[in-house]
Amino acid sequence: MKKIVVFSDSHGTLLPMRDVVADERPDHILFLGDGWTDSVDLMRTYPGLPILRVPGNCDYQPGEQTELLVELYGKRIFMCHGHTLRVKSGLGGLLARAHRFGADIALYGHTHQGYCDIHQGMWVMNPGSMSRYASQTYGVITIDGDSVYCGIHRYER
Repeated sequence: MKKIVVFSDSHGTLLPMRDVVADERPDHILFLGDGWTDSVDLMRTYPGLPILRVPGNCDYQPGEQTELLVELYGKRIFMCHGHTLRVKSGLGGLLARAHRFGADIALYGHTHQGYCDIHQGMWVMNPGSMSRYASQTYGVITIDGDSVYCGIHRYER
């Protein structure tokens, strides 16, 4: 069984993400933007832990891809911050893009609102925000062979 932790919208709030990594012990971290320097710190703190990331609308990272399609543990994962697909106005653009790529899981952030559901056989998740100005939630993806489960967890300390 493999565990992936998904963070988004940390906006300078680093300690809770470190706590989550220590508690969850993930095999991978996916970071969905708006806290690029926080993701850099996680990479330095956990040099052996694979971390993939995309920039958000508050991250000035010219040359970085705003969308990634990755294959992890046999599953295709589409990840973006969501601002370029206008997720605050609905999920139509995100769903169309992820389905076009044949994704098993579509991840987005930007709204600071956790969301997790299955659309036409594809998991769709927004982990919410890890910012101290939000309810501090993160996502966990569990992959066990062909089985996938996505869920949102609240950070409480």
